[in-house]
Amino acid sequence: MEITVMQAILIGIACWLGSVENCQPLGTNFTDALSKPIVGGTIVGFILGDVATGVTIGAAVQAMYLGQVLIGGVATADMAFVSYPSIALAMLARADATVAVTLAATVGVLGAAVFTGYEILCSVFYSLGDKFIANNDINKMKLTNDQIHKIITAVCTCITTIAAIILTSACTLSLSVQKKNNNSNQGTEQTTSVDSLSINPVLKK
Repeated sequence: MEITVMQAILIGIACWLGSVENCQPLGTNFTDALSKPIVGGTIVGFILGDVATGVTIGAAVQAMYLGQVLIGGVATADMAFVSYPSIALAMLARADATVAVTLAATVGVLGAAVFTGYEILCSVFYSLGDKFIANNDINKMKLTNDQIHKIITAVCTCITTIAAIILTSACTLSLSVQKKNNNSNQGTEQTTSVDSLSINPVLKK
């Protein structure tokens, strides 16, 4: 399965809208619904043109994360990364639900690490915001506390998702072409060997 840049961008935007790090422009309930793997699988399947496979993989991944809760800002996995890039990667690789669940667990843990890094990075800007408040510089305070973390969120979720999907698609396509070339070379060698065997008896006569 191939993917276009526009499809990767749409999946990245959906991942950003479903992440807990974003500013939740559509409301917390909508964001929470988007973060569910079965919803993410449906959206990814619709974008990639295979809704049935997306829903099947999303349902399998959802079953593993039914008890997933976010307590005190600590999560074992980032559900946005579980629901979007992992399902997209599984569909691009034409993997079954079992492989997709394994991939989702791995990507989800990596997403949690990205979330932790995001929180650490944002704490730097929050401390800068406190300094700007002390200096009565409201404009810079709004910039550090309201604008910069939105950019960081977009980089951590949307752009990371887009890059991962495009790179995986490129690698999958490269491996597919290499496999076809190997099969073609093997077929050529077999044909050559058969031709040589059919020619040798004629030469002996």
